[in-house]
Amino acid sequence: MTKYSTAIICFLIALISAGPTYAQQPDRAWVEVNYVSAHPNQDEQFYSSSPEAPAGLGTILVQDLPEMPWANGFDVAGGYTLWAGLGVGVRWLRTRSDYTIDVHTAVLQLDGPFGLDGPFPTGSDNDEIGDLRRTDTAVDVLATYTLPLPSRAVTVRVFGGPTYFSVEQAMVQTFEFAPTYEPLGPSEILRSADITSIHTEDAEGSGWGYNVGADVAYFFSRHIGVGGGVRYNHGTISATLPVQIRDRQTSTLTNEADLEAGHFALAVGARLRF
Repeated sequence: MTKYSTAIICFLIALISAGPTYAQQPDRAWVEVNYVSAHPNQDEQFYSSSPEAPAGLGTILVQDLPEMPWANGFDVAGGYTLWAGLGVGVRWLRTRSDYTIDVHTAVLQLDGPFGLDGPFPTGSDNDEIGDLRRTDTAVDVLATYTLPLPSRAVTVRVFGGPTYFSVEQAMVQTFEFAPTYEPLGPSEILRSADITSIHTEDAEGSGWGYNVGADVAYFFSRHIGVGGGVRYNHGTISATLPVQIRDRQTSTLTNEADLEAGHFALAVGARLRF
């Protein structure tokens, strides 16, 4: 359990424990629309693959993706209070992270000089690829509890439940390079390989996780108000990558990898109740 989820669970327990013992009948149906600032759960990623190369050459491509930066997004949620403050709801949330990939390439000459067989590491290059994007979409299914408070102008709601995640993350699929050869005896050897272009494609995956959180709202009329909240959701999903990578533990090639979905988020926006 991360420090974010631990902090939110403690916050929820404190809210419930502090609630008055008398009950209040809230407006049952509610809708909220929020701007969201979220810190993704995804840590740094490191992938090694071998894209196609011209005849006689082999290549190794290493992609180093940083820890995802804070993401911006929005969500829409709604629900209904069934009995004694208990209710159900659903939230749709979408966030976007913009990031940069460090790319390291090594070119291997498969047909060596003097008729020798390779591979011989002969050229390399480093590059930085910016303006890449990761999009996380989450559907939170909510079990809710609205705390009984003396003022109808203020509502405090806590929630939790399962979450379905969908992730799209840009990765380098292929690259092109300009080779420079140098004579060596009766043959020639590759001395440099400068990256000339890089092509990206999205890795995609989906799966289930969980969510917890709390929301506080102030209503300046019976039906319209403003509010804010904190929430945390998390899941580990298997994504299909646009390239085959080498598994560090088994050394086998695969186009599947686990991605960490979800985030710790702060939300603020409009509140409606009916």
